Amino acid sequence: MKVFAYLRVSGKSQLRGDGFPRQELAIRRYAEQHGHTIVKTFRERAVRGDTDMADRPAWRETIGEILGGQCDDDRD
Repeated sequence: MKVFAYLRVSGKSQLRGDGFPRQELAIRRYAEQHGHTIVKTFRERAVRGDTDMADRPAWRETIGEILGGQCDDDRD
């Protein structure tokens, strides 16, 4: 299955830390274990968890590409 990865860190201090690398490693491991291929990764920088979805540009882009058919469930 072709999938997207969505990563988000809350604070600017996490941008310098291991937030993104740790999340990406976990997502890549999960994808590999379940036979998924990550075709694109989206990163939301310094956006709090309680932020409305409409105010998350990377999230909107992710959903837009999914709805536009850029990610599918066909196995190659």
